[in-house]
Amino acid sequence: MTSMAANYDFSQGEETLSREHPISEFLRNQTNNIKDMTQEEFIKSYEAHIESKEKITKETISRSGSTSKSVLVDKNLNHNHNRELVENTLNKIVLKFTTVSESCNEAPSFTVSTKGANIGSGSTNEIYIPSDLRLNKDAHATINYSKGSFYICDNGYDNPASIRIGVGTGHRMTWYLENNARFSAGNSVFCSEGIDEDGNLVLKVLEGPLKNEKRVVTKRGASFGRSSENTISVPDRELSRKHSRLEYDQRVNKYLVCDVGSTNGTYMQLVGPYAGPFKLSLTDHILVGRTGFSVNRYDYGLSEEIGFRPTMEDACTIVQHLNISSLNVPSLSPQSFFGVFDGHGGNQASHYLSQNLHINIADGLLGESGEMLKLLQDIDPSELINMNDNYPPIQLLDEVVIRSLKQTFLRTDNDFINKSTNSQHGSTATTALILGARLYAANVGDSRVILCRNFKAISMTQDHKPSREDECKRIRDAGGFVINNRVMGELAVSRAFGDSEFKKGIQGIVEQDLATHQLREGVEIDTTNWNQPLIVADPDIQATNISENDQFLLLACDGLFDVFTPEDIVTFVKSNMEEHHDSQRCCQNLTYEAIRKRNSRDNVSVILIILNPWY
Repeated sequence: MTSMAANYDFSQGEETLSREHPISEFLRNQTNNIKDMTQEEFIKSYEAHIESKEKITKETISRSGSTSKSVLVDKNLNHNHNRELVENTLNKIVLKFTTVSESCNEAPSFTVSTKGANIGSGSTNEIYIPSDLRLNKDAHATINYSKGSFYICDNGYDNPASIRIGVGTGHRMTWYLENNARFSAGNSVFCSEGIDEDGNLVLKVLEGPLKNEKRVVTKRGASFGRSSENTISVPDRELSRKHSRLEYDQRVNKYLVCDVGSTNGTYMQLVGPYAGPFKLSLTDHILVGRTGFSVNRYDYGLSEEIGFRPTMEDACTIVQHLNISSLNVPSLSPQSFFGVFDGHGGNQASHYLSQNLHINIADGLLGESGEMLKLLQDIDPSELINMNDNYPPIQLLDEVVIRSLKQTFLRTDNDFINKSTNSQHGSTATTALILGARLYAANVGDSRVILCRNFKAISMTQDHKPSREDECKRIRDAGGFVINNRVMGELAVSRAFGDSEFKKGIQGIVEQDLATHQLREGVEIDTTNWNQPLIVADPDIQATNISENDQFLLLACDGLFDVFTPEDIVTFVKSNMEEHHDSQRCCQNLTYEAIRKRNSRDNVSVILIILNPWY
């Protein structure tokens, strides 16, 4: 990959980089050497500096038995080291568009390997965006790889590469507006001219409706957006009504910019104090020219179709990295989560799960992190990846994770029932949690997880149907009954979130009708279990290692499996991906086929995760 030394003057790093930047201390210590470094030498020297600092940190912690200030600082450094450990397990990242492409000829996603990639409008670039006229033809920006980490660097053209504030790394950093710091929002670009003699921040507008104007921000701060209620109001339809906020940090006498939940985002350009290689992390969003990308662990597709139903009650969740800091070790990271939730009786349960279940799972695993790390401390991470499911340490780890997942599912169900105004709404949940290379597929209801291994379908879940002998027995032991394969003649699933009326016990459901149904079934009911719920949210969970023999993972609701067998799905996905190389298009084609050609009558939602591309 092209060296950045020709495009970036490293000797200017000392003067332009803020002290809060992650490599600030390194640059201050390398003043006399940095001007002669190539990019590879720069990154290699910086990584050695980090390793040396981490060694000192560990020695300090081992000598101290108290929670002194130095130990607290070391804990913070250790968190950053944990992030490095995660990134050291990555040998590729996947860039997916966050902006709409204006061309039909561009790839739907781009996989960046350890060889790195150039981004530009010309066909010689690995990431080739001909429709973006603001990109330079050759190497507008470059992504390089070093020691398990990917770095993006702007190469000095107009419309610099930028990092989205408030997402991924941009969420964890404080973005101070020192001299020549530039940020963009919508069509506007602002440049900091520093603090004037009155202590106010001076901003010059470089692009947008207010071009060439200046704005002064006092220590009271300022709001920025399309609405006239903002301190800085900009007539730009690409801005949210309230887009960003500028604030004063009196501790360091600096101003900073933060996003306030805007739709299109606020971006810090990698120039001025933020120039130089910027380490990318999973879930980061970058902007190069006018083209936006998200940084992902896996390529994926998602399609949600209402079908012939009057309402859409499904919901989905995709989280490329949960970032559970204490579990950010190679054998347990990254931590990816995917979920499909098929609602019934209303959409509140499915939407609640899509917004809360993964957060609760992360909290639950955080609570178990001590035990999980203890199990792994004597195991080499490289050996862990190759262990089979019967290896004792793996089995012990599985027990801890599965216990945590079960507890989290039940706690989340209780939370929804206690908090929701529509707790009678219900939902299935089928989820895939990937810790490092370990897959945990959990299911409540009749949605499914399919793993494609050597182009054979492996069902990672079992449907919870009242017609299942074990499920029917549980329901009858609780005093309920099954008619027409439905619980109490109503619900088509035997396990679900929500459905609060079915979790009160039989007395609250049947009452005077009990004798009639008892005669209809011809069953003598044991009243000792009548307080037991008829519907439960206790998941079945299966675990396996993901290997190079696994092509993809697919999660879908029963609307898909009503008209597709697992084998049909493998055949369809294999053919479609080989033809189009587009996971999003594949999902859309799959749901279209299910509804329009095979006449599925239900909502159809599908998540496709490409584990190892074969096309």
